[in-house]
Amino acid sequence: MSASSPDPACSHCGTVLPPGVPESQCPRCLMAEVMLPAPDDEAPTLPVARPAPSQPVNQVPDLPLPEELTALLPGGNYHVESFLGQGGMGAVYKGMQVRLKRPVAIKIMHRALGKDFDFAARFEREAQAMAKLNHPNIVSVIDYGEAGPDYLFIVMELVDGADMMDVIRTGRMTQEMALTLLPQICDALQFAHDHGIVHRDIKPSNIMLTRDGRVKMADFGLAKHFDAESSFRTQTGTGMGTPDYAAPEQFDPDGHIDHRADIYALGVMIYQMITGQLPRGVWKPPSQRAEVAPQWDDIVEHAMQNDPKDRYQHASEIKTDVTSIPLAGSRVRKDVAETPQSAAKLHALASAATKSRALLLFGLVVGAVLAVGAFFALRDSGDGRAAG
Repeated sequence: MSASSPDPACSHCGTVLPPGVPESQCPRCLMAEVMLPAPDDEAPTLPVARPAPSQPVNQVPDLPLPEELTALLPGGNYHVESFLGQGGMGAVYKGMQVRLKRPVAIKIMHRALGKDFDFAARFEREAQAMAKLNHPNIVSVIDYGEAGPDYLFIVMELVDGADMMDVIRTGRMTQEMALTLLPQICDALQFAHDHGIVHRDIKPSNIMLTRDGRVKMADFGLAKHFDAESSFRTQTGTGMGTPDYAAPEQFDPDGHIDHRADIYALGVMIYQMITGQLPRGVWKPPSQRAEVAPQWDDIVEHAMQNDPKDRYQHASEIKTDVTSIPLAGSRVRKDVAETPQSAAKLHALASAATKSRALLLFGLVVGAVLAVGAFFALRDSGDGRAAG
């Protein structure tokens, strides 16, 4: 009697993998890996409600413990519960607005980190920019002020979710999910531009996803009001932003930066969403990197033109082209194994397209919501937290 082949097991913990799991890791280990701190260029500075160290790592000078920050915040209005994360210029805590019993995110910055004289003004500008942008796809600002002699703070809504980089990093971003999320992102960006605000740091880690599949654009720390005379420079002449997503004019000391820099960054992010890769060097069109509709090639190329005059001039134009992509035949990226369940869902989408695009749009939204929900279910099972 021949010995049967052993059941496939997780390469990390040895747990027997359930049928149909394509990865070499069980969901618990996979999501534990996903939730590791991001690289420095993707370090979240967002109000992300996810597992974090119990107290801040000493990268930013003299970050207060939660109980210390509670005492520093004015009027006893906020109770700081835990530390969420930090970036190069500050940190984010989870807290509670005491009178309303409302969960909030509290972002602080230390005055000593300001390299130029308008540091405090820049932080205040972020609060004011976000406060102006009352939009369902933009994180709302609740309060702003000083916390003791050393800190400035912004209180924002707490988004119970993950940033989009988490989803991309796990390989679970699909074309159908991109088709659902991008119109929301374009709406948020167009709303900001209509109100004279350029974000200047559009990237996946600044796009939050809620558990029900809604987008929340966050981190307007580099945002600035634009007009015909504005050059968007710091006092040192640097056009700020994350290099992989920055438009060419942001590297030019004499370049004029306007809302079209956000259009370029959005093109980079679209490429990354549908291929899982960044368009570095001489990059191939998206349809040559992943099994996606060829219309994406024109959208990305148009958004990423070197000359701002040759790009889309408005985020709403990108939304128009994205929503015109045929929805039938949406596929998971090449590097993500297609399961029978996903194949059946895509077949159902294709069948629905022959009957009614409206019905298909509804099914697409539901599918994306289920996909995002599945991501959170796996993440929560991986870190032992109850969903909700």
